[in-house]
Parts: sequence; structure tokens; C-alpha cells
Amino acid sequence: MPGQGKKKRAKKINKPPAKINLTDMPGELIERIALHVLYDDFDDNDSDDQRSTWAGLLFDLRLTCRSLREKSEHIFIRTAFKRFGMTLSLEDLEMLTEVSQLPKIASAVRTLFISEGFKEEKHYNLLSDLQGHTQSAEEHEDTLAEFTDGRNEQIEAAYLGSSGMAASMLTQALKNLPNVRKIFIAIPRRRYYGTISHDSSFQGIPFSNIVSIALTASAVANVKLDEFRMSLQFFKDNYGASVQALQVGMLLPGRFSCLKKLDIYLSAKECHRHAPDVLISYTSHFLAGATELTELNLSFDDWTATDRVFEAIAKDVSLEKLQVLTLEGIRFRAEDIIKFLQAHRTSIRKVKLDTCRISIGTWLQVLQGLKSMQELEDLQLTHIVQQRFRVTFPSTAKIDASSLCDEDDDEFADWVYVTRPYKYIASVEIWEDMPTKLEEFERDIKITDQTYHSDGRGLFHWYT
Repeated sequence: MPGQGKKKRAKKINKPPAKINLTDMPGELIERIALHVLYDDFDDNDSDDQRSTWAGLLFDLRLTCRSLREKSEHIFIRTAFKRFGMTLSLEDLEMLTEVSQLPKIASAVRTLFISEGFKEEKHYNLLSDLQGHTQSAEEHEDTLAEFTDGRNEQIEAAYLGSSGMAASMLTQALKNLPNVRKIFIAIPRRRYYGTISHDSSFQGIPFSNIVSIALTASAVANVKLDEFRMSLQFFKDNYGASVQALQVGMLLPGRFSCLKKLDIYLSAKECHRHAPDVLISYTSHFLAGATELTELNLSFDDWTATDRVFEAIAKDVSLEKLQVLTLEGIRFRAEDIIKFLQAHRTSIRKVKLDTCRISIGTWLQVLQGLKSMQELEDLQLTHIVQQRFRVTFPSTAKIDASSLCDEDDDEFADWVYVTRPYKYIASVEIWEDMPTKLEEFERDIKITDQTYHSDGRGLFHWYT
């Protein structure tokens, strides 16, 4: 209409986007954020320091407000308690007992990592300092106090082991930890302390007893273990777990029927020539009961009596699902190892024989027997012995390609070095043709006039 002013348009106001409040998010989304921020993709090989850092960061985050704490409870418990590290000290056993009595936390525990408490090496280092008379009065007093505390820990641990208290407490805790599936035993390397008096010998729970306690407790508690491992093996240190630790497999049959991976380091010293057959059969009975095994790593600290042990294994053990076999520090007859391998020829994909000795028969027979292994893809023979003499593969031995080699090694391509053949190792990689390589090994194998005794400090030190 004339004279009428134009109608003003309503001014559009852009509202600021709604703020996203972390505490208002669904718990599932908060967990995903925590997983991303904390890189919670660790597995059982990650260090305890890493785990403690992640759990500590998440703990600090949860302190910011009640809502966030409640919504992140599940991921915190899983991060902090998925792998429970402990010793068999009274303090740690009591802590595990407390954890087992809290259902939410108890259900989160998947792996037990058991190690020594006051370590033998630390004990002897402190003792050496005290006997060396090189410290000041103040340093000597501090060292003595630390040594005394450590000795008290040892005395306590020795009592817990010998009285059966450690085994009892661990068993009761495991009964309330429904999801434990893995047990790792950390093996410290034994050293030789010739300057230390015998009056000050190391006490505590012997390593062999730790293995026995862990196996027995898991069996009595009926834990459905799928993995039992002993880490840091050092052949010839003479401290493998007694084969008697495996007696639990006979006393409580079927308790290890879910076991899929077994890595165990034993001592067969009790299995001498005149040892009773029942003692010899502990290992084979245990393995025969682990019907689901897919990976077996069986090692001994000394092969002196292992031929009888392996004879029983070859006779009585059949593992239909076995795919990976590692034998270390074992003496056997050629017919026994061939019998065992051929019994599993349709399942085994990888074989490693390390520091093994044939007492009767030849390695040539073993190589010929390997031809029937239908699924074999990966083979490694390392430091093998026939009767008393070393076996070599002069022309077909393993050649390593590496960027970390001695100056004298031949250079290949850009910063890649190829080492000279190491004649004490014969290997077939997964990408190589197994039948062809086995034929090459048959033609190349050589029995030397050198005994199996080491060129260096340990049996592994054989030089080219």
C-alpha cells in the first residue's frame, strides 16, 4: 500500500552448536575414547611399566567427576587387572585373595604373571658389597638394612612354600577368578657366585616349587587354562622345574584338557637309568592329557636322562591338533623322534629341534622321516648332535640377512648384509620348498670329529 513501509525480515540467528559433554556420553562411547587415548591395545608381552602407566592415566581421568568414574569403571578394571603380576609372598597372595573376593574385578583377571620376590642376583650383589669393605659407614648401614629386609622376605617365602600355605592361598584365590586362562612363570637366570660363602646361601621358594605350586593350584581350582609358559630359558643353568611337578596330571586327570599352548623348562635329573618307570612317565602322562595342545615347547636343562622320558612321550602321546613343536636340550633315539613326528604328520606345521642329541640312530634317518610330514612348512635344526659329535650342514646352512653385522660380512643391496653360512643351523622357511630343501640337507649333512662340548662358556657357543 502507498506510504506503507517495507516489512523487515526477521534476522536469522545462528545458534552455537551444543557443547559435547564427555560426562553425558554413553558409557560405551567413553570406553572407545579411553581405548583410543590410552592406546589400550596391549597384550601379554607388554611391560608392567606400560600397563601401570596406562592404568594410572585412566585412574587420574576417573577422578575428575563421579559420572565419568562410573561410566569408565569397566574399561579401568579391564586395563588395570587383565594381567595380574605377583610373587608368592604373603603380601601379594593376600592382595590376590582380596581381588578374588570382588566379583567385578575378579572376572577381569585373564593372566597371572608369577615371578620371584627378592631376587637371587640382588641378594648376592648386596652380600658382595657387604663383604667387600669398600663402602662408607653410611653406605654400609643402608646396604645392611636392605639386605636384612630381603633376607626376611626370603625366610617368609621359604615358610610359605614349605608349609603349603602359598599353594593353599593361590588355590583358594583361583577358585574365585573365573576367567583366568594364562599363567606365565618368569625365570631369572641363575649365576655362579664363587666368592660368596655357603653360610649365606639364598633362601626363598625354589623356582621348581613355584612351577609345581602354580600347576597344582590351577588343577585343584579346576582353572580352564589354555596357556602355561615359562619365560627366559637358559639351557645348562641346571635349574629347570622337576618333572615331578607334572605328577598333578596323573593325580587329577583331565584338568589340563583345555591347554592349547605349553612352554615348559624341566630338569630330568631324577630320571636316571634306574629311576622307576612311574617317574619317567610323568611328562608323557601330562602331555597325553593336554589333548587340545596346538603349540608345545619342551625343554630340559640337561639331556642326560631325557632319552627315557622322550621314549615314553613317543609311545604314549598323541596330540591331534599339534601344529608347532619345539624341543630343546633333549636326547632321544632316532626311531623315537621319527615315531612322534610321523604320528602328527597331518597337523604339525613347524618343527624346531635345538641342542638335541641322537643317542642311537642318525640324523639322516630323521631327515628322511620328515618327508612324510604333509603339512610341514617351517623347519629349524640348531646345534644338533649325533652320538658324541656335532652335526653340520656346510653348504646348505642358514644364511642371515641383516643391517646389523660385523664389518667383515659381505654387503648386499642398500644397507643389507648377508652373513656367511652358519653351518650348525639348517632351516627351511615357510616360503621355501620343503621336499627340495630336505633332499639338499640329506646330501649335505656331515658328522664332524668335534664333540658337542662348547667352544665357549655355554653349549650354544659353537664357532664356525
